[in-house]
Amino acid sequence: MTDEPREDGTRINAGLDAAVHCQAEDRYGFTHVAKQLALAIEGLGRDGSAVIGIEGAWGSGKTSLLNLLRLALGAELHERTFVLSVSPWLDGGSMSPVESLLLPVAAIIAEEEKKRMPASALRRLKRKKC
Repeated sequence: MTDEPREDGTRINAGLDAAVHCQAEDRYGFTHVAKQLALAIEGLGRDGSAVIGIEGAWGSGKTSLLNLLRLALGAELHERTFVLSVSPWLDGGSMSPVESLLLPVAAIIAEEEKKRMPASALRRLKRKKC
């Protein structure tokens, strides 16, 4: 069996326990919750910060809610706002939880610094490496 998305974004063989990936698959109203949570997150502005945890029993829809929240945030993200998904339990234990958080953050910081660096400074850096 495949789980290929259709033209409308729904999954052909998504079972009852499969996480949803788009609003069309949402049978339990998580889209509304995700949109309201996205508005609250956006309302923090540039001066605020927050850590948001989603708890629930196995199969209660946590991953579905997170998928829909990513969609809602992606539609309204401000420039220089980044959404990170950290799941240290999925990497098989090859990385510590701290590494699984800090490595993506470090990559974003490096990319942002590269964008802000003048082209002349980038050329000098490339010459030094050779």
